[in-house]
Amino acid sequence: MNFVWLHDFFPTAQALEGHAMNFVWLHDLLTGKDGVTHDLGRWSWCVSLGSIIAAGIHTAWHGTIDLVAFGQSIALVVTAHGAALWAKRDTEPGENRGPTP
Repeated sequence: MNFVWLHDFFPTAQALEGHAMNFVWLHDLLTGKDGVTHDLGRWSWCVSLGSIIAAGIHTAWHGTIDLVAFGQSIALVVTAHGAALWAKRDTEPGENRGPTP
């Protein structure tokens, strides 16, 4: 990717060019073992965890947050989706890495 135009607006854009602008990690997080097939379980995990974190931030911004309930809800989501991904591990496509975006 060419982010030359960012250098005019942000002096640190040159430092970010090879690291923060690279979203291959997100693609790898949301696809199966082959790196091409998007996985509904992984997308569900990402959306569920993101919504719990967003609700926690909203609650903390507008009042107090029950950290025990927040921790339990994150643990529940991570455990449930981890078990779902473990249960479907044999149905994943092959491990040959496809092209990354």
